Amino acid sequence: TTVSNCIAWGNLAGGMATGGACIVEYSCSQEALAGMNNLSIDPGFADTTYYHLRSRGGNYAGGFFSGGYWTNSPDVSPLIDRGDPGSPYALEPQPNGRCVNLGAYGNTVTASRSLSLGALLLLF
Repeated sequence: TTVSNCIAWGNLAGGMATGGACIVEYSCSQEALAGMNNLSIDPGFADTTYYHLRSRGGNYAGGFFSGGYWTNSPDVSPLIDRGDPGSPYALEPQPNGRCVNLGAYGNTVTASRSLSLGALLLLF
């Protein structure tokens, strides 16, 4: 089994179980995991109800896939555009950084937006 582009954070049972035939890659968890491009950093969720990733470029709020609205957060999740480069990302709204976001909303129409090149230039 391969687990990819996932977030396991705030689990009371101890996080993401791995071992045996389970391969974890391009994922984020509270505990450090062996595997390709795994992260152990705060995901930067916009809230603890819907778990969208924060983004100054725009993140969905107040709903899972519908019934919500777009807003801008004061900071950016480190998990935006951090998924497997071979994974599809085309369903993510523009600007999407041409790489899938980690988590449940990666490659969906409610994925948090990447910062545009213009916004990145303003930051420096």
